[in-house]
Amino acid sequence: MYLVVDQSNINAPRSRMTGPVMGSSVLQALDREIPFGGFAIKYVMHGTERYTVNGNHYAVRDGSYLLANAHCRGRVSIESAAPVLGLCADLTPGVLNGMVSACTLPEAMDEPSFASFFTSEEFPENIHTASGTHVGVIMQRLSDVIHVDPYRAHDIGREVYLALAEAVIADHWALVPGLRRIGAIRSGTRKDLFRRVERARAFMHANQETALDVRVMASEAAMSEFHFFRAFRALHGITPHQYHLALRLVHGREMIMKGAEVSIAAMQCGFPDLASFSKAFKRRFGQPPSATVGGSSRI
Repeated sequence: MYLVVDQSNINAPRSRMTGPVMGSSVLQALDREIPFGGFAIKYVMHGTERYTVNGNHYAVRDGSYLLANAHCRGRVSIESAAPVLGLCADLTPGVLNGMVSACTLPEAMDEPSFASFFTSEEFPENIHTASGTHVGVIMQRLSDVIHVDPYRAHDIGREVYLALAEAVIADHWALVPGLRRIGAIRSGTRKDLFRRVERARAFMHANQETALDVRVMASEAAMSEFHFFRAFRALHGITPHQYHLALRLVHGREMIMKGAEVSIAAMQCGFPDLASFSKAFKRRFGQPPSATVGGSSRI
């Protein structure tokens, strides 16, 4: 089912939806409580939507989205001179849990953290950047198509919701064991640690042109470097330095494959010299940067 919400119909009565729903929004002013009946993906194409969810504040801006399930309570606020363009996908628990079953080995289904994580109170509601996530890529493409003419009766097939459910699982699957490894008794504490670590991880993705000190990363997470180091490794299985180094090397390889000189790639990925970049590159990819297929042969 597809619907569109704008200033002219925002207060119109609506019956409760029972299946998955895709809704676009074109709004300049809004301030109201928001129900999370299923599993919500709230993507912003242009502008800012401000949410308060379970006491936490989120400013969802261009090219980012909020994930929240039915255990969340909150409020949304929009105040803008220009229309804020959004796209929301609501997935039913049946769609998500069915996809979990399809993506999971039978013997793993006995583990409750896998079987019910996405529809349980354990799931950490949070903001995500569209670029680099499976969900973000799909929502970005859908929004680009739908917002050409949001008032058209768009036919959103069930396969779209299945693809989104699969994407949600793909983006979070490796984090489920990590959340369980975080040494916190209360679910709320684990979720708060997750959000802090993810804030620092997003900072790493936004700063691939320099080598970041772990203390800078920890500061972004508002944690001590010791707690941040342990929480990040518990969630992602590697240290913050290893994660950020891998990001910079992948970025450097992409630059070289697009024709950049190796020395330029090394400099723009924050390496002090060509030798250190080449050594790290070969250790990561098994060959020197000069041998990268499609890349520049120039040093």
